[in-house]
This record gives sequence, C-alpha cells and structure tokens, in this order.
Amino acid sequence: PTSLYTAPMAKTLAPFEPATADAEIEVTIDELGRIANYAVVGGDESLEEELRRSVERTLLFTEFTPATSFGQAISSKLRITLRRGSSALTVK
Repeated sequence: PTSLYTAPMAKTLAPFEPATADAEIEVTIDELGRIANYAVVGGDESLEEELRRSVERTLLFTEFTPATSFGQAISSKLRITLRRGSSALTVK
C-alpha cells in the first residue's frame, strides 16, 4: 500500500534562541522543501523587531521535507509554534 498524501515535515531544525513571546507561524513550503513565505497567524502579530529577526534566522536554517500527493512533491503549509521561555519548537 502507498500513501496518497504525506504532510510536510521539518527535516532538521535550526538552533534558535528561546522566544520572548508566544507566536504561531504558518510557513509555506514549495515542492523543493524551501520556504516560500511565512506569516504570523497566532500570538502577537506585531512581532517586535528582535523576535521577528530571531524567527527569520530560525526559519532560514531549518530544512523541510515537502508534502507529497500521489508520490509527487507539492507546495503546502506547515504551522510552527514558538512558546515563551521554551527551548523547543512545536511543529504541526
């Protein structure tokens, strides 16, 4: 049996600084596993400049495995949650 659809995944997570605020980020991943775009969808949507830069550095060095549909890589979205004072990312 084969899977008709597989969800995108974080292949390797970049080391990052602990978040100073809660934020939920929706990342758009292209068919090559690269970040095409991101948006803050939860938490403080007006991220402070320092936190925004920290999020961007983390995303820049994180590798993703793209979603697949019928065995072909496709673009998709992935949600990443940063928690205040936490040293880990939650990937959905």
